Formats: sequence, C-alpha cells, structure tokens
Amino acid sequence: MQKKDEFKEILVNHFNKQGAKDFQSYGSSSFLKSWQEPYVYMEKYLNSKNLEDTNFLDYCCGTGIHSIYPAKLGAQVTGIDFSSNSIESAIERSKFFNVEDKCQFLVQDAEEGISIQQKFDYIICVQSLLYLDLNETFSKLSKLLKDQGELIIIESVSGNYLFDLNRVKNTKNISLKFSSSLKKLHSKEIIKNTKRYFKILDEDYFGFTTTVSYLIESKFKVSFLNKFFFGLDYLLKKIPLLRRYFFTMLIILKKV
Repeated sequence: MQKKDEFKEILVNHFNKQGAKDFQSYGSSSFLKSWQEPYVYMEKYLNSKNLEDTNFLDYCCGTGIHSIYPAKLGAQVTGIDFSSNSIESAIERSKFFNVEDKCQFLVQDAEEGISIQQKFDYIICVQSLLYLDLNETFSKLSKLLKDQGELIIIESVSGNYLFDLNRVKNTKNISLKFSSSLKKLHSKEIIKNTKRYFKILDEDYFGFTTTVSYLIESKFKVSFLNKFFFGLDYLLKKIPLLRRYFFTMLIILKKV
C-alpha cells in the first residue's frame, strides 16, 4: 500500500505541474494538425448525436481539453481528475469558452471511491487507462453509465517497437522508480477487459506513418504533407495485422 501511495503521489505531482497556461483552445484544435485525427473522429461522432441536456462524464479530464466540445453541443458535463491544478485549469477553460454553466469539475481519484451519484448518457476516457486497473475501471464505468449508455476510449497502445521505446523514455522522466508501471497497454488487452461490461460499436486506429508528418510539423511548422500520410494510414489500417503498429486506438462501447 505504501508503494502504491508513493506512486500515486508522484503522478499527482507530475500532473499538477502540467497545469494549462493557455486556455484559448480545446478538443482537437489543441493539437498539431498531424495529431488531431482521433480527436476529430470523436468530435464528429459526438456531433452526430443529440447531446442537448444529456449527462456527460469526462473521466480523468485533466485540464478539460475534451470537456468543452460536448458542453458546446448542449451536454451537462462533469469532469473528474485527481490533480487539483488540472481541475482549476479546467474550470478556467470552461469560463473562457462561456460554458461554465454546462460544466462542473471535481477533484476525484478514479482509483478510489467516486462520490458521484448520478448516471451518465456518455463517458469519455482519453489517454488515461495507462494509470488505471483495467477490469476495475471498466466495472466502475459501466456502473456510472445509464442503460444503453456509451463509452468512448482513446488510448495510446503498445505494439510498435519504436513507439514503445519512446514511451519508456518519457515514463522515466516521470519516475525512474516506477517507469515499469507506466508501460503502454496492448489494444487486445483493453478490448478483452471491456467484453464483460460492453459491446463494441466501433474500433479504429491512428498514428502510424502520420508520426512522420508529426515530426515534420513539430520541427519545421510544415503541415502540407499531412493529407498524404493520413491517406497512407487509412490504407494500412485496413490490413488487420498492421493495426498493432499504430500508436493510438479509439473504441466506442455500449453498456450491455
């Protein structure tokens, strides 16, 4: 228990230091164009739904980057995160985009007891499964959803050797002692843990050759090659064996 508490403290301190200084963007527009695909996909899906007056949970919301979009579509959004600084930033972001009346942000630890009594029509969990126990998390998310409620997961996944090496480097910057506890999950592992609670409505993969355009855009501020690499990834992910080499997976799940 002491080791777990120490690890949690390191993570909280890490994310507290990441507090947003710029509140003038949200959702997919917060990222370089070459890295926007999974978030654009999620936003298009949400836009296809009638979110007016629905209850929406951003699970491990961070600084609220992805909370604003559903709020602008009329949803009542709750965001939870264990970083108090992140929650303060999320509140400021909602004020900047004039949706503070549609949002509430709470300091809550997803691994501990969550003091939320209501159930939600939609839940998103973006780039956060890495820090959580999978089976326990999907059990909690299922209980938080209404019948027929939907869950959207976006997660960086393991499978590409080069991407995994980069992840090891990044996790060591967070904690040398606990870097092995921050290894990326394989997509099959995530999907396996969903099956007890959800059925898959959609599954997609992003970020194979587009990592090249990301490097070009981030270093040289050039984005005209993005469409070429987007198209190449679109073709490559149609080959099931190649999906393991993609950086990010998106799955849309419905409660069973």
